[in-house]
Amino acid sequence: DFFDNLVVVFGCGGNRDRSKRPLMLNAALKYADKVIFTSDNSRNEEFSEILSDATASNNSKSKIDVIEDRKAAIIHGTNLIKKDDCLVILGKGHEETQEKDGQILFFSDHEVVNEIYN
Repeated sequence: DFFDNLVVVFGCGGNRDRSKRPLMLNAALKYADKVIFTSDNSRNEEFSEILSDATASNNSKSKIDVIEDRKAAIIHGTNLIKKDDCLVILGKGHEETQEKDGQILFFSDHEVVNEIYN
């Protein structure tokens, strides 16, 4: 193995195919020791609805931490990992915006990580 524990931060986009949400979460849970479910462009959909869809058929709730605020979720992920663990932050990649309630707000996963470690 390359690392001791895999921690994954990710969410599902709002106003998108709801049937894929549980599939995405189950794929993350298959490989991760801990999944931090967070916001990822919720658009005009409530985060609670996105979470409900994603976790509807899930039996691994003990492996899931739910933190709607994406920055707080990333910080939580960095606090969970130890020396030989791996943190993977999925979904936003190079994007520098977060779409919520009809607003497009500046947000960069990369900048959050830089703030934490610099």
